[in-house]
Amino acid sequence: RITVLTLGGLSTLALIITIVRPLGSTEQYALVPALLALFVAYVGWTMLGFVVRGNADTRTRLSAALCVYLLAGLAWSMIYVMVFLIDPTSFTGAPIQELVANRADPAYTSDAFPVFTYFSYVTLTTLGYGDFIPVKPLARFFAASEALIGAFSMSLFIVVFVRKRMRG
Repeated sequence: RITVLTLGGLSTLALIITIVRPLGSTEQYALVPALLALFVAYVGWTMLGFVVRGNADTRTRLSAALCVYLLAGLAWSMIYVMVFLIDPTSFTGAPIQELVANRADPAYTSDAFPVFTYFSYVTLTTLGYGDFIPVKPLARFFAASEALIGAFSMSLFIVVFVRKRMRG
């Protein structure tokens, strides 16, 4: 409980500070999505333990598994925003060109969240439309990691629930 409160409090505080007192550069804004990614990942990890331990009925565990999957996509989207704010050339594609073109706009950083949330879920599901391309090594590492985790998590959930059905 202390970890959740600490990560949640730090994330909220960083977000409020950036709204109240604008920061000097976009790199400084990268702290906010980094803290949010840690918070969301921790909550997702905690829920994953609930899914795997199996102390509840199947419907509840399926709902929790869906939440874990959605939280994973949200955490990865925050990571992509962080990478993009640190180095805008980490990704290429039409949505990125539009973001970079609007860099002078004060809403620049908030515009990145929906763009990278879309990219995250496309990557997590291993769908990959191709309208985004991670070009820098760090961006490629995170995209490949997310695709592997997405495929692995679906396999894990299927195995857990099939095993539960076969037992009883």
